[in-house]
Amino acid sequence: MLLSIIKLITLLIFLFKSYSIYSNEFRLSVNNYISSILIFFPFIDLNIPPGSLQIKLYVALSLIFFVKNINHFGSVSRQIKVYLFSIFFFILLPSILSGSIANSLKYVIQYFCYFITFFAFVAFSKQNNFSKLILYFKIILVEILLFVILQFLIGIEFNFYGTYNPNFYDLDNFRYYSFFQDPQIFGQFAGMFSLLFLYFSHYTNNRKYLFLYILVILLVIISGSKSPLIGLAVATLFYFLRQNFLTTLIFVLLLLIGFEQLSSLASNLVIFKRFEVFEDQSENRLLFWNDGIKVLLNNVMGIGFGNYKSEVAKYSPEAYFTIDNEIVYPGHPENGYLTLLVNSGLIGSILLFFTFFRLFFIPSHDKSNLKFLVKLILLVFAISFFSTYTLDDVKIGIFLTVIISMIYDQ
Repeated sequence: MLLSIIKLITLLIFLFKSYSIYSNEFRLSVNNYISSILIFFPFIDLNIPPGSLQIKLYVALSLIFFVKNINHFGSVSRQIKVYLFSIFFFILLPSILSGSIANSLKYVIQYFCYFITFFAFVAFSKQNNFSKLILYFKIILVEILLFVILQFLIGIEFNFYGTYNPNFYDLDNFRYYSFFQDPQIFGQFAGMFSLLFLYFSHYTNNRKYLFLYILVILLVIISGSKSPLIGLAVATLFYFLRQNFLTTLIFVLLLLIGFEQLSSLASNLVIFKRFEVFEDQSENRLLFWNDGIKVLLNNVMGIGFGNYKSEVAKYSPEAYFTIDNEIVYPGHPENGYLTLLVNSGLIGSILLFFTFFRLFFIPSHDKSNLKFLVKLILLVFAISFFSTYTLDDVKIGIFLTVIISMIYDQ
């Protein structure tokens, strides 16, 4: 019953918002598109009914926006067009060489939609809509909290996808994931998301955002995700080191007090239990990495997105696990960087890595400290990316695109 209602809501969102995007002039089309993907964030990665079409709501709305405003995309500089074409070519090349382009096409279309979102958000920012953006992010936070509360009251299996992920339960404790598909993805998103409220506190001089910042940190903790928490701790430390000495000292003292209080609850929090068995879990993860390295060494030009299961079965036939008596091979080697190398090959990965890490070298001496914030958010992503590949998750992709577009002028 619930899934049927969700499908109906998804279809209604598509019909209503696609009309508002397509029927308005460019400025309103941009506003409608941005509001659609942010206000309806929990629904954005669901397939539009009928599900057999396998078209995500985000992809459909993005392509409609692109078709409607294709003339405006001509204003993008030739240099960016050539660079994007090069990236897409080398991402697609492994799929073409392997003869399995059909498996990769949906991923490439989704990544192209990230560019559409980037373009739309740059136009949105030029309209001085920062106050709207703050409102949209607060709405997302309310939606996240609502789902966590429902999972606490109804059960951890409550979600939009009609599936049960074994990662929802670990070491005799629940790992909450809100409206995301996996606790690790939720933890990564929450880790990056929390820094926005730290920035809003500075930008608006409103201390209530510090409370929201702490609240989102607690969401990272109940997700049971170690690497996002480590990334967030490092990024927050850099943030306060940039402040005056007294602010940094207060932060360190609060951090020590908070850690002591949380450690007293270690027996009730799955994230501390996962740190206790870190060595055992690391050994298991190394097995996944070794399987990925085998695939990479045999396919240095890449295997293409969507082909990892068949390839790892070929080179590591023993690397399977069983779910409901069914043999299942992993979809990636439990490491984002290794996944990119395996899927895109050396050339495509070098282009992607260069594009990403180049952002850290953009000067960040603006008065608002916005560029510095973006670097910290990307740092959380870069650290947590070691433990899982999340670029194919629509919500993570949208959030990263929006954040990176904030420093487009550089």
